[in-house]
Amino acid sequence: MTDEKGVELLTDEYGVSHVYADSRYALGYGQGYAQARDHLFQMDVLRHVGYGDSASVLGPGQVASDRQVRRDLYTEAQLEQQLRGLRPEARAHLEGFAAGVNRRRAEAMRDLPAEFLTLGHLPEPWKPVDTVAILAYTIGVFGVFGGHEIGNAARFARLEETLGDRATAYEAYGDLNWLRVPDDHTATLDDTHDGGEDLLGFDDVPDEQFDLAEAALGAVPWGEREGEVFGLQRASGVMSGFEWGSNALAVSGEHTETGSPLMFGGPQMGYFRPPVIHEVGLHGAGFDCAGIAVVGTPAIVIGRTPEFAWSVTSGYDDMRDTVALRLHPTDDDRYYWRGRWREFRTEEVTHAPSRLGALADGRRPAGKETQQLAWVEAGGVTMPVVAWNPTERVAWAQRTTTRGEELEAALSWAELGAMDSAAEAKAHLAEFPFSFNFLFADDEEVRYLHTGRVPERPDDVDPRLPVPADEFRWHGTRVGAGLGLSGTDPERGYFCQWNNAPATGWRAGDQEGQWGSVHRVDLLETVVEEHLADGPLSMDSVEVVLKEAATRDPVARHSAPVFADVARESDDPQLRAIAEEFDAWHESGYSWAEGATDSDDPSRDGGFGWAARSAAGRSRRHGRRADGDGRYDFAAMAIWEETRLELQARVFGPVLGDLTPELVFDPPLDSHPEADEDTHAGDHARTLRDVAFVAALRGQTAHDWFDVPEDGETPDDDRDGASPGDGGRDAMVEAALRAAAERLAEEFESDDPGDWRRDVRHTGFSPMGALPACEIPMVNRGSWNQVVSPAEDRGRGVLAPSNGGHVSVGELLGVARGNVPDRLEDQLAMYVAFDYKPFPVARRRVEERAEHRTRMDAEPPGRLPRLRGLLGR
Repeated sequence: MTDEKGVELLTDEYGVSHVYADSRYALGYGQGYAQARDHLFQMDVLRHVGYGDSASVLGPGQVASDRQVRRDLYTEAQLEQQLRGLRPEARAHLEGFAAGVNRRRAEAMRDLPAEFLTLGHLPEPWKPVDTVAILAYTIGVFGVFGGHEIGNAARFARLEETLGDRATAYEAYGDLNWLRVPDDHTATLDDTHDGGEDLLGFDDVPDEQFDLAEAALGAVPWGEREGEVFGLQRASGVMSGFEWGSNALAVSGEHTETGSPLMFGGPQMGYFRPPVIHEVGLHGAGFDCAGIAVVGTPAIVIGRTPEFAWSVTSGYDDMRDTVALRLHPTDDDRYYWRGRWREFRTEEVTHAPSRLGALADGRRPAGKETQQLAWVEAGGVTMPVVAWNPTERVAWAQRTTTRGEELEAALSWAELGAMDSAAEAKAHLAEFPFSFNFLFADDEEVRYLHTGRVPERPDDVDPRLPVPADEFRWHGTRVGAGLGLSGTDPERGYFCQWNNAPATGWRAGDQEGQWGSVHRVDLLETVVEEHLADGPLSMDSVEVVLKEAATRDPVARHSAPVFADVARESDDPQLRAIAEEFDAWHESGYSWAEGATDSDDPSRDGGFGWAARSAAGRSRRHGRRADGDGRYDFAAMAIWEETRLELQARVFGPVLGDLTPELVFDPPLDSHPEADEDTHAGDHARTLRDVAFVAALRGQTAHDWFDVPEDGETPDDDRDGASPGDGGRDAMVEAALRAAAERLAEEFESDDPGDWRRDVRHTGFSPMGALPACEIPMVNRGSWNQVVSPAEDRGRGVLAPSNGGHVSVGELLGVARGNVPDRLEDQLAMYVAFDYKPFPVARRRVEERAEHRTRMDAEPPGRLPRLRGLLGR
């Protein structure tokens, strides 16, 4: 194209549009138009979430989200200030995007998405700052980690209460939370890296830090008298479950059939209906790429060009610290800092939930809520006050390394689609401040880069706990490539990532259970090695790797062998039968199979019961009881769940009490902001809850967690038989197995462990609008998947349930009755079957698949649109 105003959209049968334009403005215009065509309501929701006023549209279920945003992020005026600092080219891109959205909005005013009618809310014209609000929310919330210190302190204080000695509690807490990634963690890089902090000896921790930790047991949100304290680690409300957590694999050419790299990417960004990501292609003005964008934002965050492909996972670096502040005895707005009393900057915010939004969400309408906000401002740094203990006169504020950098960072990331090579793309991110892992593959090499802005902390405080105000300081920060965590073509022949640590010795952060000796990436590495033992990989076999990693249990594999060994040694025939069930599950690779087939080729099996691969890499079939009856083939899955739940109460309950982490094996549709359940597969999905438990099973902990006193008490968690054993590991495991067997025998009305096969668990797609929820069999995979062979210019992708989300008013009644138009779930069956559609970049291949062609002029902001015609192909 040569006309800088001209925009062309080629759209395929799945509603995926490729935008062709010759200027940044026009390219943004075309993408904004296509996105608003498919997701106008979701775009509107996300901008209100980003501003912290979404309850005014969606109702009281959004108040918790709005409170977090108003506390931790920015006002519209602050977002406008970030926008004003943009270079002209980047601003033109955002302005074009907004103008394209408004063109589609104007066209759709007679047929707006039905949700607007239901809520009595018309979408305001889109402004560039609306995109800034979404970018600030999605990268500022989900690209920054840390800030767990208040919860950590509460757990430590509880240990001190129950163990009766501060030094013993400190030693035991080290089993739950460590600072350096251990040598036996499966890291992405082979080398050991300096992490920055070390655990202090007990005598070296300031007494005041320990004393202040006790106050965390009574912490409530700032300005409130009750409620739970949480940080901005996970979304709440309509965005519950959204994150950047992901898995990815980049295989070098020495291990592929073509001799050139292969790659898959699986961003686990939650399951939404419609998705909060949007498939699109961008071509022109320096871009030539296809992939996904976050709804409400331009450019592509994960995807491919003709030269290379890239994917992204969460980095989990500790970039947020919590400061403990002594409050004035009589004045809540005054705190002690550096030798004198100071005043918080304060503000009062009112949240007025929509009554129609409440009714549409099935809730009772709620009245207005007032939120008290406070910030510490010192030396040009702004720290929101997140919690307090009004009785103990302690408050907690949090400092983040990246405040105010969200927009520039997001637009820098957006430039990846305009890079000419993987090497250039990696170099482009040298100063990227948010915590992610970037994987790249081109026709010659695979590359990896871990990014983030990490503080250099002092060595005289424990960074796992809140730091007293007078002890708090940073010596500086390290950022992006300066972290020294990158690599090209590793010796083992591939990079695999599943939000695991970049390297051993690196800082593990402040979250309990993070980056320990067991991790879900262990499963991905195991599956890759099994396939490599059979020979070089093809695109088809990479797809099978993705499939097996998504449907084999990454958590149970670390403790189930111990349960099996204990059961095998028992004199009880039922426990020995349980051992046989565990052995069968082990042989399957801990598969979540239902209805296994007799096919020798796992890649040809369209269900969940493909042949599992043995450790030697040979195909084996496990078709026992494979009758497709909607129950898992392996009873050991239910046995492991019940035994693991029992042991959680027996092992940790006596010392952690009501702070014992809860295990949830059903994938939740909604996540509590403090919860660690994975919305894809619950606590079957990641080992965060299991690292300390497995270490205790292996005898690798400082505290003997299985040594429960005879007169110890296990908290009542509504579980029969949750009482302490005689203190020995095997005895306690056997007691837990017996208690689990008793419950399962009652549940299934059979004493035969082979009958204890539970119904297949399901993962739900949370509705974001008028569409009803839908479910698929539980999997642990990306919300979107791409599989790419850059050298062959071949790519495949799948986005469930569909790329579109527009429900018209005329369709609303039918949708409410369950009659969902095919276009709104046209990739769902494909996703369930682990099938893929072609995902082209080259114009000729896009042309081959296009079913509709749209041409328009990119009009300036505010001008009424002039259609040049909508031409069916």
